[in-house]
Amino acid sequence: MEIVEKYEDITTLKNNKGVGNPELGQSKIVFNGSDNILYTEKPCFMNKCKINFLGSNAVVYIGKNTGENRFICHSNITINNDCVVYFGRNVSFTGDSSFECEEYSNLIIGNDCMIAEGVIVRTTDYHMIFDSNNYNRINKNRKSVLIGDHVWLTQKVSILKNTRVGSGAILGFGAIASGKIITSNSIYAGNPAKEIKRNVFWARNGTPGLTAKDPKNVETYPNNNFVYNYQENITINIDDLMQQLDAHNLSSSIAQNKVEILVKLSENTQKNRFFIGT
Repeated sequence: MEIVEKYEDITTLKNNKGVGNPELGQSKIVFNGSDNILYTEKPCFMNKCKINFLGSNAVVYIGKNTGENRFICHSNITINNDCVVYFGRNVSFTGDSSFECEEYSNLIIGNDCMIAEGVIVRTTDYHMIFDSNNYNRINKNRKSVLIGDHVWLTQKVSILKNTRVGSGAILGFGAIASGKIITSNSIYAGNPAKEIKRNVFWARNGTPGLTAKDPKNVETYPNNNFVYNYQENITINIDDLMQQLDAHNLSSSIAQNKVEILVKLSENTQKNRFFIGT
């Protein structure tokens, strides 16, 4: 076991690898296996986080963040053998949240997402379920999760296996999405999550400080920065992305090969890369 609680600990790793120079405010990374990679862009601020590598050949990739309410904080990330957990750039958190990636699956979260307290994201059921008639496992197909750019996960949202959330989407309080395709610029809520409204977008401007004099100044938004559309040769085929990552599960350098794919993904700043339509 190797434990990282400050940058100097990264430089002394023997069986695992750390890339980058993150600021680890009261954070802890535990490596239980070997050949895992923690990759952080610069600058990267982490506060009260715990990352637990339970197995080997896994990758946690954290994109750069400004630190202005946009940093990895109060997060519990659990990752097992051959898995990928990817956080894009300038993702923000408001409280404790949990991310679990198991059974050689992938969890991809895009840029500028806003994640509220109590959010849970999981790529598997965690335990095996069997048919009592023939004893065959019925939940054996691990299912990766993708959350696009500029997605708002409100309090106590659960994103479960095989769910894909398009850029610009909103999931309402307590929504549970399992195996769902959530389109870009839509609102989903409830259990199971259902579409409430489409053709919407959200902004980070907060409402608590508004006064009676303010409404006239916030009735319209000045641009279409958060309206997403399909764009040929730009919008990513999500199945292809997951297959590219999975293709290295039997290679000799599993984690390093996956990091190279994730670096290219992070360098792709095209607005409509994670558009999901109907």
